[in-house]
Formats: sequence, structure tokens, C-alpha cells
Amino acid sequence: MNLNTEPKIISMANALDLNVDRPVEAIMEYCRARVAKFLRRVGRIANVIELQRVVCALLNLTVHEIWSDEYITRFACQYQSENEIAACAFIKTQLRPDTFGMLVQLERRTAKGERRFVAFIDCRGDKHLRRVFTLWHEIAHCLTAKDQLALPLRRTTAEMIEKDPVERLTDIVAGEFAFYEPLFRPILNAEFGQTGRLTFRVVERVRARFNPDASFLSTLNACVAKSPSPIILIEAGLTLRRSEQRLIDSGAASPGDFAPSLRVLRCAPNEAARSTLPHVPKQWRVPSQSIIARIHASDVETIFEGSAADENLSMWTTSAGGGLPNVEVAVEARKYGDKVVALIAIAA
Repeated sequence: MNLNTEPKIISMANALDLNVDRPVEAIMEYCRARVAKFLRRVGRIANVIELQRVVCALLNLTVHEIWSDEYITRFACQYQSENEIAACAFIKTQLRPDTFGMLVQLERRTAKGERRFVAFIDCRGDKHLRRVFTLWHEIAHCLTAKDQLALPLRRTTAEMIEKDPVERLTDIVAGEFAFYEPLFRPILNAEFGQTGRLTFRVVERVRARFNPDASFLSTLNACVAKSPSPIILIEAGLTLRRSEQRLIDSGAASPGDFAPSLRVLRCAPNEAARSTLPHVPKQWRVPSQSIIARIHASDVETIFEGSAADENLSMWTTSAGGGLPNVEVAVEARKYGDKVVALIAIAA
């Protein structure tokens, strides 16, 4: 999906009076400029938590985390007492099992007549793993809020993030500021410099120093994207071939007719890797001899030790006889739930 050609993205750029030739870049630059303006008002900040507080304060955004059903009752009563009827109703009805966060535009404005917002971040169950990123996702909606915020409610779900172009762009904005370059880059460079390559251990050290509340996966994505050396992030899991899924979707076959196999769910090379490492296509089957397959077959999550191996990408082949080129690589794999994440770099 090319977000620059999506009508919703072009409409957002129009609403913000931005250049619509390349609306994604224009919207990103607009958000950077707003945050830079905020920071000029407060001076130097020490960490990303301070950045979050400053941005929320200047956006008139109040954030509430929902850790149990009791929090819903508490906040519903609070906003009912403040005569914010819509916010009260939304929190009682819209925090559904598929919801990560919810942004509400309040009826009462500030003394200066500015809009006020409240974000509810659902931290119940395993949703807490995405807590920090969900918060920045809702902040990103506030940064771009103008005419496109047609309703007093915006609900963020997993399906919306995957399919809706505005939600996908909002995730890009969130990723930029959740790992704000001027704060994140020095820490990454310092930790990277100790080993000269990006490893899961480096990612964990960066997370501990930059924001321990951030999830491992979001920190991993940021480290890969900003790594000074070429590296590919692979996520693999059990899934069907596209042709098999199409047969099931059409009703010509049933799910029990096929057995899922370990395939590439996502391939994310950083900028340096795009010209130096071959692309590993989505849906390609992971070779059984790869450490990625071996880690997936293990019974326990592999965090650091025993998860690295030197391999050759030529082992990646297709049933039609195609394959990846002869490139020696270093692969580190880690089991994460029912999936495996792997880092692929050129072998030393």
C-alpha cells in the first residue's frame, strides 16, 4: 500500500494545508515542526518521558491507563461528574476486546478556547505490552487533529492499524516520536559501538536505558530502522500458502485440508540493507536447517544464548526452483510467543 496515493492521506494533508504531492512526507514534517516548536517553549528535555509530558501538556491531552475493569468505572464516574457525557458513555461502551486505545475530544474547552482531549490506553491482559506505543499513537492523532477528526471519538484496533491508511500513517508518526531521534540515537550508537553490530542483547540494553516501559518489539523495530549497519528484521510464524488461503476463503477448501508451515510474516530491512542484502519475500517458507526454524521448534523462548548461527541465504529456495543469492550472513533468532523474530546481517 502506497500511503501517498491513499485518498484519506491526501485528505488529511489538505485539511492541514500541506503539499499533497507527497502527503506522507508533508504530514511527517508537519508533526516534527509542531514538536520542535513545543520543545523550544520548554527548553532542554532529558528523556522521552519528559518529551511525552511536554507534548501531552501542550496538546491539552490527558492520558488515562486502564489496568482493570475497575478503572473504567472510576473514569466513567469522573467524566460524568464533569458533565462530559460523551466521554463517560464512550469509555463504558467502546473499550472492547479488540481495542488498544481510544481518543475522545471533550466538550469543554480550555480557558483560551482550545480543544481538550483525553486518551484511554487499554493495558488489560497482554495489551500492556503495547502500552507505550498505543499512547504515542493517540498523541500522533492529536498532533494531526484538524478537520479530519470529524467525530468526538477515535478508537484504535488491531484491524484498523493493519488496514486503515490513516491508522498506518499514525503508527509511523508514533514510531518516530516514541523513539525520538535526538534522544534515541546517542544511546543506540553508544551500545552499538561496544559490539559493532546489532544484537538482541544490544536491543535490551538500549531499551533499559531509553525507556524500560517500551516493549521489546517496538524497541527492536526502532533499533533496526536506525542501525548504522545493514540489517534485516524477519518475523516468522506458522501460516498457509496464499493459494491455500484463497481456496479456503472461496469455500473450495476447509482449513483442515492444509497444514500451516513456518513462513516469513514480515521482512523489514533498514535503509542500509536495501542495497547490500537481498530482500526475503513475505510468505517464503523458512528453511528447516535455518536457526529460525530450530528456535521456533524449541519449547522455550530463547532470549540471548544459543540463538545465533552463520548461514548462507542460498538455502532459502522455492518449490518453483527460485532462491536467494549466495550470501554469507549471521542470523540471530529469538522466540517470541508463537513466532520467531530474527536479525540477519552480513557475516563478519
